[in-house]
Amino acid sequence: MLWYFWIVFGFVLGILEMLTSGFFFLSVAVGAILAGIVTLLGFSLPWQLLVLSVGILVVFFGIRPFFKNRITDPVKLGIEALIGKEGRVIERISEMEAGQIKLLGQEWKAQSTNGQEILEKMRVRVDRIEGATAYVSKMEE
Repeated sequence: MLWYFWIVFGFVLGILEMLTSGFFFLSVAVGAILAGIVTLLGFSLPWQLLVLSVGILVVFFGIRPFFKNRITDPVKLGIEALIGKEGRVIERISEMEAGQIKLLGQEWKAQSTNGQEILEKMRVRVDRIEGATAYVSKMEE
């Protein structure tokens, strides 16, 4: 086989890997690029296939688990990203009335999750958001 076939095949699979998240195509891409290098050095097809196979196995079982464990938490966006964040009360939150909190530089209408009163300047944690209202609980000072 021609060496550039392996290299182009490897890069195409590398691009395909960017569109997926399983690290499967990356292992085949690395194996193909290694097979291309072996081809360029003048080795025959059996050697190319051996290097391709070994490259796939090493990346799939050796390197893939290392990266996969570090990218398991999806990135939270929008309102989901605010859950668990810390804010500060700027207008008292009572049992029956909503108050205001400052959360990441923005002011939010807020109510207590458990119905307890939360005074100004107290730290709170966002438990959930419904509409434009943050439901918060008091944090220990």
